[in-house]
Amino acid sequence: MPPAPQLLFDVNILLDVLLDRKPWAEPATELLSLCERKVVRGCWCAASVGTVYFLAKRELGPRRARGVVDDLMHILRVLPVDESIIIEAVHGDWPDLEDAIVHACARKAGVTYLVTRNPKDYRKASLEICDPDSLLSALVPPKGRHP
Repeated sequence: MPPAPQLLFDVNILLDVLLDRKPWAEPATELLSLCERKVVRGCWCAASVGTVYFLAKRELGPRRARGVVDDLMHILRVLPVDESIIIEAVHGDWPDLEDAIVHACARKAGVTYLVTRNPKDYRKASLEICDPDSLLSALVPPKGRHP
């Protein structure tokens, strides 16, 4: 049996769940649920942790923001960012360095899918970029999806 696909969650997807941003929260939550149930392996880039906390803190306050980051830590594996990832990102000629770091982190970890609502940010990507709805359709047939 092949290993479960590994998904790297972009910041916007995580914030959709944490801040219950409609209409995007539902499919993003469903993907996180698949990770929690170990149907797929979920991860996020270490460089994204502070960004998620900072943006969640503005909406939820510092205590709840720390709590949601802690919750994510129990569901998603944090992929390390080291010097080689930063060098690849800096020399990658991407419009946005943060996106380049996330992509380099995903590549180094052997991620199957990078999940984002902003595929245009990853035009230079060398791995598969998916939005939550498309990925759910590929991973789970509609009759198997939860209401």
